[in-house]
This record gives sequence, structure tokens and C-alpha cells, in this order.
Amino acid sequence: MVDPKGANPPEHRKHYYIEDEKRRFREDPEFFLKYRKGLETKITKSFPLFLRGSPLNIYAKKAMRERMLNLIGTGHEELKEKLIPTWSPGCRRLTVSWVGRRQTESHVLIFVHFLAG
Repeated sequence: MVDPKGANPPEHRKHYYIEDEKRRFREDPEFFLKYRKGLETKITKSFPLFLRGSPLNIYAKKAMRERMLNLIGTGHEELKEKLIPTWSPGCRRLTVSWVGRRQTESHVLIFVHFLAG
């Protein structure tokens, strides 16, 4: 949800800044610093996600696999084998489960033929 006055932009998800927010960042350096530090804190808290074998890493890997299984649906075993990663999140390889939902779901449409090379 966008704050129409730009007073409190969200710190934890994709956000398209409106002109009022940009203006406030330019005109209120103290607010901008507090906002940036809040972003940094939230990003730093997710660091354990990338430590292979950590509880959060194991949970994320399992959750990402389950999400992919749900998106692909029943059947399509070869597609699951090709698309669902076996590596942990954060290993610098692309992880398909980060791909948009519609893109993943499109692989199982009747008129789509998935080619892996």
C-alpha cells in the first residue's frame, strides 16, 4: 500500500516511489538516513538465509521446493526434475523459484513445450 503523502515508504518489499516520497528524501536528510538504516537492518537480518545448513537456509530451501511443486502441479515429473533446484538458496546460481509465478506456471500449459539443454 502506498502512502499517498509519501510519509512512510515500506522498507521490506518492492516499491515504486512516488514523487512525494522522493521529494521527502531530498528535503529531509535525517528521515532519509533513518529510512536507509531501516532497509539495511532488514536486509542484514536475512543473512542467515544464505548460510548453507542454517535452520533458515534449510527452511527456505524446503519452502522454495514446495512452492515450485505447487506451481507446477501434479504430473510433469521431467519438468520438476529440470526446474526445481537441488542447491541451497544463495549459492549464486539462479533459482527458478524466485522467478515469477506466472512464468513458472506457463511451463505446464498444454501448448508450451519446455526445452532444457
